[in-house]
Amino acid sequence: MANEKKYLTEEDRLAAIRANARAYYHRNKEKASASARAWHAANKDKPGRIERQRANAARMYQRRRDEIRARNAAWYAANRDQVIERSKERHLRDRYGVEDYEAMLAAQGGRCACCGTDKPGGHGKRFAVDHCHDSLRVRGLLCQGCNTGLGMMGDSIERLRMAISYLEAQRGR
Repeated sequence: MANEKKYLTEEDRLAAIRANARAYYHRNKEKASASARAWHAANKDKPGRIERQRANAARMYQRRRDEIRARNAAWYAANRDQVIERSKERHLRDRYGVEDYEAMLAAQGGRCACCGTDKPGGHGKRFAVDHCHDSLRVRGLLCQGCNTGLGMMGDSIERLRMAISYLEAQRGR
């Protein structure tokens, strides 16, 4: 029985082929990249190439969908805080043009630009980016209370003066 051959299952054989292909690619990245660039340059004008590539990618995804989803879910679970932080940064940059929120907050002394509190309030635990709704120009970082108050007053100086007058008139009662 010492000479008995061990045969791989089809699944193990394919896994070994994929592992060898990956190892070869990592050892020869430059050669593989050059070969791929040359192929794409030679075949860029062939009709239907892009559609075939998309169809092949879709078939590959369907075959490996569960594996890909599991891998992505594991990565997201391991990097959740980083993903959320990058999402917030991208939102601030794309919507308001704020490149460095932390520097902006530090320039305000880590406090609300309106009332001076160091507690942002709200569920996000960050100060809100106050901006002019007409020009989208950023005015500063506000706590949730000040941001909501200004928003409810429609950013109107006249309405804010009227609210101040009302509060002052009610003070003595």
